[in-house]
Amino acid sequence: MNAKKILITTESHEVFVLRTDKSDHAYGHCPDCGREVEILTLDQAVTQSGIPTGSLVRLTEANEVHSIETSMGHLLICKNSLKGMTGTQTEDEENENTRT
Repeated sequence: MNAKKILITTESHEVFVLRTDKSDHAYGHCPDCGREVEILTLDQAVTQSGIPTGSLVRLTEANEVHSIETSMGHLLICKNSLKGMTGTQTEDEENENTRT
C-alpha cells in the first residue's frame, strides 16, 4: 500500500488591545484572570508594589503574577495579580544595607 503524508502548516497572529481612559490608565484582557483588568508597565508595577524589577520578572516567570509580553518585548503586568504583594525592602532600607 502506498501511504501519503500531508503536511499542514498554520500561522496564527494574536492581537492584544489596550484601552485607556482619561486618566491614562490602560486596560486589557488578562488571560489568567479571564477578564478585563488594569494593565501596568513594568516600571509602574515596580513603583506600585515595591517589588524590585528582577523579583517581579521572576514572579511572572513562575506565574505568581500575571503578565503579557508584547511582540516588541515589553512586559505588561496585571494589576489585580499584584494585590497583596509588596516588596520585602524599601529603597531606603536597601541603600542603608549597602552602606554597612
